[in-house]
Amino acid sequence: MRRLLLPSAALLGLLCAVGVIGGLLPALPTVPAAVTLLLALSIAAASTPSWRLFGPALVRVADAERVALTFDDGPDPDGTPALLDALDAAGMKATFFAVGERAQQHPDLLRDIAARGHQVGNHSMHHRWPAIMSAAGARRELQEAQRVLGELLPTPPTLYRPPIGLVSPFVFQAAEEAGLSLAAWSLRTLDGRQGDPAALLRRLEGVRGGDVALLHDGRGPHGRIPAAEAAAEIVALLQGKGLRSVTMDELFGPQPAARSYAVAVGHIVRVALLLLLASAFLAP
Repeated sequence: MRRLLLPSAALLGLLCAVGVIGGLLPALPTVPAAVTLLLALSIAAASTPSWRLFGPALVRVADAERVALTFDDGPDPDGTPALLDALDAAGMKATFFAVGERAQQHPDLLRDIAARGHQVGNHSMHHRWPAIMSAAGARRELQEAQRVLGELLPTPPTLYRPPIGLVSPFVFQAAEEAGLSLAAWSLRTLDGRQGDPAALLRRLEGVRGGDVALLHDGRGPHGRIPAAEAAAEIVALLQGKGLRSVTMDELFGPQPAARSYAVAVGHIVRVALLLLLASAFLAP
């Protein structure tokens, strides 16, 4: 209960503070300011996954010998196969967070990921982050991808990572309603922003046992897939540190059933925004 009350009270207090400021300063549009604040909090929560303002997420565990390599934005025929081959050669496993529409484009590649013993997670249907900033959009992006991936795989995903890792109360609420755990990370290689494989490897040098490392098997805006280019080096780096990559399910073990934490926070935020909207229309 304490984990629910403290974050909820903090978020409600911040939203109400915006409403107070909006009342004291008529020039400040109350509702847009509240929405802007919610977006800012979502970005902050995504940048710091260990900050559990909106709900629980899988970030890292205490494990001296194992890590979880995770790859977002695939499957991609120009990137995914090279990573699969490098992992196979080293006897390692990883978790691939697949975008629903890309899985539809490359169903055989998606099935190959699972057939090789890797875990497949849900990474939204279209990878459009603005779509998840509303309750309806967050639910639709998750559920459509879950349906597509569930039809293509032997078993549906149990993990959800929203596009660019952006979280909101509605993202957590949609995940818990679907019985999925939120998958975050403890180490980012930033290969989705920078196309240099050497930069990826420098950041990955900081990996420690128990980490969840975020990489990409899909093409970034720079037009390259650095993880695929450095697939052999990534595996060799882990081996040099005495580390072995496993799936997130293996690293974290069984997860508890979905709780009402995020659902309650989502309802609180929705009520707070509705109250602010009502106050804006009713204010003299």
